[in-house]
Amino acid sequence: EEVPSPLFVELHALLDGQLPRDWSGAALRQLQEVVLQKGFDGDAFSDDWSDELKEWLELAAEVPRDDLYTPQQPPRAERRRKRISAKQYSHEQWLSVTLSQLRIPHQAGAVLKCHRVPVVFRHQKHVIDVLSLEDLTAPAGRVTGAAELRRRQLLQLGWAIHSVALRDLYDAVQSGTLRLLVSKLISSLDPAAARPTSFGKPVLNRSKASTVQVLGSRSGSHADAARDQILSDLSDESDSESQDALEGSSLQARSPREVLHQRALRAAAAVAKTRPDA
Repeated sequence: EEVPSPLFVELHALLDGQLPRDWSGAALRQLQEVVLQKGFDGDAFSDDWSDELKEWLELAAEVPRDDLYTPQQPPRAERRRKRISAKQYSHEQWLSVTLSQLRIPHQAGAVLKCHRVPVVFRHQKHVIDVLSLEDLTAPAGRVTGAAELRRRQLLQLGWAIHSVALRDLYDAVQSGTLRLLVSKLISSLDPAAARPTSFGKPVLNRSKASTVQVLGSRSGSHADAARDQILSDLSDESDSESQDALEGSSLQARSPREVLHQRALRAAAAVAKTRPDA
C-alpha cells in the first residue's frame, strides 16, 4: 500500500524538523519502517518533496535506536519499580547458549536495517525471530501488524525466517528441553542438528583394529612338545640378551666375597695415593 506523500510533509511540519521522541522509541521505529518500505517500492523520495524533507527522512532512517544496540539484559528489581513495562526475558541469551552447545556458528542480537533479530546465520541467510509479548494479541494470541510487517520486510531483504513464540521458549527453559526445541527449529537449516549425534564424523579416519582369533588348545603330545620347544627357545634368547646387557654393569649379580675383595683393592689404592714418598 502506497503511503500518501502529504503525510510526510505534515509530520515533518508538526515535529518542526526534529525526530520523533517517546519513552519507548516506537514512533521512530515506525517512521524507519515506513521509509524502508517506500525504498522497497522503488519510490523512496518524491520529486516534489523539498530538500529539507528528504534530508530529514534520510536522517530518520539512519539514526541508531537504543533498542537496536542495547544488550538484552533483564533490568534489576529497583529499576523495574521506576517504570511501568512488561517483564523482559533474555531469550537472545537462551538461544545463543543453546546454539553454542550445538556447535552451530551464529550471531546473537544482530541488526538488519531497522530491525533487531535474536539470532542470525549470515552464511545461510537465515534468522530466528522470537514473537515476544508485544508481538501477540491477548487473549487470542494473534500476530500483530508490527510483527507481520517486520517479517515481510525481512523476507524482502532476502532472509529466511524461523519463528518461535516466547512462551514456547520459556516453557522449554523451565522443562529443560530448550536444546530439543532449538534443534527442531533449525532442522531445515542444519539437518544434523535434529539428530542426537549432531557433531559430525571425525576428521581423522581411524583404521579398524585387526581382530584376534583365539584358537583352542590342541590335544596330543606333539602340540605340547612344540609349545615347550618354543618357550625354551624364547627363554634362552632372553637370558643371553640380558647377560650381554648386564656385562660390565653394576646390575650384574655378584657374590659377597667378590664385592668385599673389590672394595679392599679400592681402599688400598686410595691409601697408596695419599702416602707421602719416603
